[in-house]
Formats: sequence, C-alpha cells, structure tokens
Amino acid sequence: MLELEFSNGRIYQFDAVPRGVYDWLLRTPNKGGYVNRMINGRYAHRDITRGSLPPQPEPDLAKILSESVQRLEDKPRR
Repeated sequence: MLELEFSNGRIYQFDAVPRGVYDWLLRTPNKGGYVNRMINGRYAHRDITRGSLPPQPEPDLAKILSESVQRLEDKPRR
C-alpha cells in the first residue's frame, strides 16, 4: 500500500503498488508528473483525508470509565 499526501492536503492510499514504482517515485525530481503517469488510474485507491470519512460518534467516556472500574472491582484479589 502506498499512501500519498498531496500539496492540497488530500491523502490517498493506493493498493498493490509494486516496490519498483515506489522506488522510482522516490528518485524522480517531478513527483507530481510521475504520480499522474504511473500511479493515478493504474491502482485502486481511496481518499482517507480527515473529514472525507463518515463522522465517528464521540465515545461515552463516563461509560467507558464506569465499565473499567466495574471490571477492576469484579476482579478476584490475590
């Protein structure tokens, strides 16, 4: 998996990118051109930019703490 962050802030993951493609990406002086020619449209990808994913519900910290304390109280003492 190759993860790239673009200058506009977007972050993409590209699946099954061969090591050789990655190695050439590191060596080329024109990274944007190389990505456009050799990666975009050739490998399955997904946008993982923060905010592009469905929002996750905030955890109920009081409930988590209560459950943790309960487990400690239920744990047999030695």
